[in-house]
Amino acid sequence: MPRIFISHASADDATIDRLSDWLCEMGLEDHFVDHCHIAAGESWDAVLRREAARAEMLILYVSPDWLASDECFAEYRASFYGDKTVLPLLVDGLRAQDLAGRARERFDTLCSSVQGIPVGAMPPDGFTAEQIEAAVSRVTRAARVARRQRYLARGGLVAAVLVATLVTLGVTNAAYVGDLIAKWQVDRSFAPASGTDEVFLDCKHSDLCPEMIALPAAQYEIGYASDFDPNAWESPVQPVEIPAFAVSKFEVTKSQWRACYLSSKRETGETPRCKELVYSEATRDEPVESVSWNDAQAYVAWLNTRLTGATGGPYRLLSEAEWEYAARGGTVPRETYSWGNGRQGICDHANMLNHDMPVELDVRRPGFDCSGATIDNHVRLAPVGSYKPNAFGLYDTAGNVSEWVADCWHDSHAGRPAGIGSGPWLTDAPKDCDRVLKGGSWIGHIDLLRPSARVPLSPETLGFNIGFRVGRALPE
Repeated sequence: MPRIFISHASADDATIDRLSDWLCEMGLEDHFVDHCHIAAGESWDAVLRREAARAEMLILYVSPDWLASDECFAEYRASFYGDKTVLPLLVDGLRAQDLAGRARERFDTLCSSVQGIPVGAMPPDGFTAEQIEAAVSRVTRAARVARRQRYLARGGLVAAVLVATLVTLGVTNAAYVGDLIAKWQVDRSFAPASGTDEVFLDCKHSDLCPEMIALPAAQYEIGYASDFDPNAWESPVQPVEIPAFAVSKFEVTKSQWRACYLSSKRETGETPRCKELVYSEATRDEPVESVSWNDAQAYVAWLNTRLTGATGGPYRLLSEAEWEYAARGGTVPRETYSWGNGRQGICDHANMLNHDMPVELDVRRPGFDCSGATIDNHVRLAPVGSYKPNAFGLYDTAGNVSEWVADCWHDSHAGRPAGIGSGPWLTDAPKDCDRVLKGGSWIGHIDLLRPSARVPLSPETLGFNIGFRVGRALPE
């Protein structure tokens, strides 16, 4: 049986003691309860993070006090970083329609970020010890099957299975709302990148608009990896709640840019929304480059016009928080690169470090080269998708071209307003603020390939190593 971490609010200690006793009765002694297992003098925060990371299963005792607790929700975030199973117990008559504010947001995040597997109707007196044990066993088996069938999010980002149960332990007349939560999961869960439910187009062909991949909601921490010595720009680490959204599978290509140029020129008969860029047919699948932040916004406006008839619509540049979450692709956020901590994955995942790069452009670290790597045979730009994707199925989030995001530049993450959620940070900056560039490029320094790396540039800046990808809101 799995090692279990029980996440609960301190107000529910007495009930959790009863739950712990029941687990022990069923032979599930390998579980962690904070007020029972943290020794005097130990750091609660350190122990909680360690035990949540070690656990294979998290039982969440989701009461109103749990939803109000930052500490409890931080424990839930641990389920996103590893191959874990989550069993939420929804208590005290919790219903989505009765919640408001942050409690509703957290309830929605919990529901939308994991897949639902409904269980049978609850007896009126709540769970018995045998039923708790059966639920744990059933969820564990279901999770194992789901992982084999690749129904869960890629790379273990949300490797979790939700059994939605409304239960008040020891109290009569508990109601069961599994069907309600299961419906959330049918609406909000996504297949792997090869599935038809996740990858979609809003046009007839990918030459005309980007292919999009839907990403699940998550609790994320924007900022540097602890094993890397960052500059102050990447600190401090900040928690961000990210709703489900979609991101383009590839960087916007030259052929897609040309579709914007030709279409807007025909439709307006005036200055086209996307400026004319001259490329050869042989480079049509390379990422568009020599585009400013303002140019990228013009493309987004055209894309929305094509979809909705108005420049305001679901397409947009990603925020820095969204971009960094997408670029990591579901790996543990404190790893240095999207493929792990080692640089040995660079040649497989990033168009970077060409052995014949002109000396005056070679800013790579001495002693590291991709010469001879079978996948790296591109002198400058590479067609999108030439290198291995990250665990979300996204290509070129490291290397090829650096990518514009929507945010104004700030010298660090300190002071990032909590109220903006996952959106771009646009306040506390000049009206004509510099913008943020992410992802490194074929010409850049190795360190810029890290998802947390960030560079400021004027929104008018052009460069043969600067492009972008787009994000999209998902239907409610």
